[in-house]
Amino acid sequence: MSETTENINSTIEEVTENDKSVKVDFMSSDVQVVINIIDVASARGCFRPQEMKGVGEFYEKLASLLPKEAGTN
Repeated sequence: MSETTENINSTIEEVTENDKSVKVDFMSSDVQVVINIIDVASARGCFRPQEMKGVGEFYEKLASLLPKEAGTN
């Protein structure tokens, strides 16, 4: 599998729902989709000013999960 389709190992291994353990797998492409949604939502003014810090911190966490592309700093 390529780097962009490998499962991202995160601190969230399982989600408990109704006393069932459900394994959650996120792919790099899934994380990139969420990053794109945040980009579009912020460009359209969907977040209040007091929400921007939390949104930005979450965005940075997601971005840190993605593989670094060659040639970027």
